[in-house]
Amino acid sequence: MSKSKQDGSKMTEEDFERQMSVVFATCWNRLDFTHLIAYLAVDVVYESQNVFQALTGRKEVFDYLCEKAETIRKSESDTQVSAELATLDQKHGLRPCVLLSQGSRGGCKILSVN
Repeated sequence: MSKSKQDGSKMTEEDFERQMSVVFATCWNRLDFTHLIAYLAVDVVYESQNVFQALTGRKEVFDYLCEKAETIRKSESDTQVSAELATLDQKHGLRPCVLLSQGSRGGCKILSVN
């Protein structure tokens, strides 16, 4: 995905991180990641406590997220998901991130875009 705004000007890193956060949060809330693939870099890396080994590459990450969404949708329990935009206080200032939850609110995870 090109890092430029609709008016053709270049996007700052913060603008891009914010846009990616919005896209990911929307996909998570809908359990539909089809719009995310256009935003993933070819060499994207996905790391999570729930994934034993880092996933590398657009197809591998996209396939994993789609399978996860499908598993949640087919779950017999009433598993609810939620994604909310937030900011993460890091050494060099505030950065956009997404708070993800699946099931109870007590199990939130943070997604940051780098």
